[in-house]
Amino acid sequence: MPNQDRHQILISIQNLSVTLGVLRGGSNLSVPNAAAAKLRTSVEEQLLNHPLPNVQALRLELGYAYDDYISDIPTPLLSYPLISLTLTARFVYSSHLPDLLRHYPALKHLDLSNTSIIYMGQEEEVDQDVVLSIEDLSISSYTLPFWLEKQLFAVHALRSINLASFQLTGLHECQWLLENPDGALQRLHIHQPLHQDYGPIPKLEMLHVPYLTMEARRNDKFAVMSVKWFIDCLESGQGPVNTSRINILLTPSGKLDGSFLERSVDEHIWTSLDSVMTAPRFAATTLCIWVGYASFWYPRKPDANLLEITQRFICNALPGLRSANRLEVHCKVFTPLASMWTRYSRGFLSVQ
Repeated sequence: MPNQDRHQILISIQNLSVTLGVLRGGSNLSVPNAAAAKLRTSVEEQLLNHPLPNVQALRLELGYAYDDYISDIPTPLLSYPLISLTLTARFVYSSHLPDLLRHYPALKHLDLSNTSIIYMGQEEEVDQDVVLSIEDLSISSYTLPFWLEKQLFAVHALRSINLASFQLTGLHECQWLLENPDGALQRLHIHQPLHQDYGPIPKLEMLHVPYLTMEARRNDKFAVMSVKWFIDCLESGQGPVNTSRINILLTPSGKLDGSFLERSVDEHIWTSLDSVMTAPRFAATTLCIWVGYASFWYPRKPDANLLEITQRFICNALPGLRSANRLEVHCKVFTPLASMWTRYSRGFLSVQ
């Protein structure tokens, strides 16, 4: 390949994924995999030999071989003008993460939902000059204490929040993230919470957020409890309702009309949802239910007939919303499961 063509390819790359010592910059970039024994050195050499000056989105995965080598990330990765960073790591030390983030002052999208943070003893204060203006934040319960303590970003700049791997009893600790007096916050996405104890479950005030999404992925008590909690939050919410759209994502492992939120102990959930959403305060709010069937859960691939049955069941379960023309139902079949909700929540919902 002529050097000029290679140069054009390199400067055109804006998205980069680095996993351990393996560099993946897209099909147009030919970079050999680094040997396992020379992970960091090989990646750094490849990046130095093939400069990528315009990378704006970085997916960085630190595997078991890296332990906490977040402090030893190849230097070229720290020089990119990033606006998006997704970090996946078994664990990082809380004192090292600010050092990484200060290399990306223009960062707007930050995803730490698959990273665990270990807290050491006495740590240095964070330089307030490096406070970021994050607009799209994805975190888990494993990283929330870090943000509470460090205050590395301005809450008033947040436009979208994704909450993953939380206990139902701990979601209220995220309330400070939703306090947005300037009204910039537009989206809140809660991924399948867990429920492993039977203590009180505090509510989350969220009716000031225009777009709400509750994801209930499994056909078990976690899904039932999380949807019930979500409805309770809607019913008990204080102040005016500024929410114009509510999305509920469901993944049944059988036919929806018989195995998911329809057992005698759960059937009141549909009634409660219809009752809450038809109250006058929700008159300007549309409910959208997304149902995704994973094909490998069934002896044969779910067909259009099953999707039609599912859609009819939901419409019949929510008669008030249906008659008010404030109910949308979308049913799809996905394979493989791993990419299902990525396409659903980041594809379909991003255009809503």
